[in-house]
Amino acid sequence: MSIIMSIIAVSFAFGLIIFVHELGHFIMAKRMGVKVEVFSLGFGKKLVGFKRGDTEYCISIFPLGGYIKMAGEEAGEGEEAEKGVEEREVKEYEFLAKTPGQRSKILVAGVGMNFLLACFLMILILLIGIRVPNYSSRIGGIEKGSPAEEMGLKAGDKIVAIDTQKVNDWYSLNKIIDKSPALPETEVIVLRKGKRLSLKGSSPGKKDWGIFPYMPAEIGSVIPGLPAYEAGLKAGDQILSVNGKEVNQWVDMAKALRNNSKKVLVLKIQRGKTLLSLPVEPEVQEVDGKSYSIIGIEAPSSGYRLVRYGLWESVKRGLGASLKEMFMTYKGLWMLATQPGKYGKYLGGPILITQMIAQESKMGYDRFLSMIARFNIWLVVVNLLPIPVLDGGHLLFTLIESIRKKPLAVKTQQVLQQVGMVIIVAIMVVAFANDTIRQVDRVKALHQEGVGASEK
Repeated sequence: MSIIMSIIAVSFAFGLIIFVHELGHFIMAKRMGVKVEVFSLGFGKKLVGFKRGDTEYCISIFPLGGYIKMAGEEAGEGEEAEKGVEEREVKEYEFLAKTPGQRSKILVAGVGMNFLLACFLMILILLIGIRVPNYSSRIGGIEKGSPAEEMGLKAGDKIVAIDTQKVNDWYSLNKIIDKSPALPETEVIVLRKGKRLSLKGSSPGKKDWGIFPYMPAEIGSVIPGLPAYEAGLKAGDQILSVNGKEVNQWVDMAKALRNNSKKVLVLKIQRGKTLLSLPVEPEVQEVDGKSYSIIGIEAPSSGYRLVRYGLWESVKRGLGASLKEMFMTYKGLWMLATQPGKYGKYLGGPILITQMIAQESKMGYDRFLSMIARFNIWLVVVNLLPIPVLDGGHLLFTLIESIRKKPLAVKTQQVLQQVGMVIIVAIMVVAFANDTIRQVDRVKALHQEGVGASEK
């Protein structure tokens, strides 16, 4: 059943992204007076369709794609192509009959709709509510020199009240801290080894108290395409040690990862009744100028809280998240282009994309819709790259035409299109190869685990 739901989720995500993109081109083409001959979801042989007005609407056999066919979009073939646009009769409803500015609007409209969809989904998620992992108010770890340490709090303490306000869980604890003013004295009531204690100290107000929730050292989920996935780790695995150092809770594991000086981590885990030792090579990622080692696992949660925002706050946060995702995507592409040897292995293809969408669909509607929003942003960035065959390449042609006051020769455009196709195919080959390597690595890891388990 989960496989069927994953297929439905992936099909819905791809279908929505493609439909909205092509709808943008379609609407703007109609507004610019261009005749649209075909609006298709998918490529290849037509499965079903109907014709209304000048346009044939259809669904084709290969669902991973889609297109609209505008009248006069191509310069023609054979003798027509040799003549060029200026020497052949161009009808007023054809794409090439429009000004460079009008054609640019049609080209940009597709990614424009994708960006609007991404923003809409981000805002919608915040309005409906984000499922935030929730934990008990038991402290798992305390930063040295933090306000919590100065107050006398210790790992293992369960906070039950701050001043007169009752604390039910970690979420309510954070809400109280966020609203509390800086005070010379604050009372914190805790349970320590079954005894109720009153601790007093100065409150830093909204600032970070330097405490972390207690979470068991169990893997809640594994992110496809990242080191833990390739190493064969699974949701539900209990982490017992990292590089021989005992791990009792999630904070211990996070510290071991942060302080890791070796290139490869050896995780001793318990899976059911089986003990396994798995080597994992962390991936270094930069976030806000800081480098972090990650392996791609998420902590389990004892439950979730639904956090909603008002309309204005949702709009601000949703737009901000969309713009930040776009910036990070451009940054990632720049790193890939300037250091392909280092970052090329992180490029993912259709297998990884499908796995990511399927995984997020199982994590809740907010994670699923957020993933669709992110893919829309990625499509915007990639499709606007100045590579012929992409919308960005066509925009480049119209820009050159505006500057030269005449279009590039048809033969020149065709050669550049072929070069662009070679670039795209090369990228796809690398991405597909990376996907294959990831799957092979995971299968090998799982096979080795099976052999190790049988030997025990």
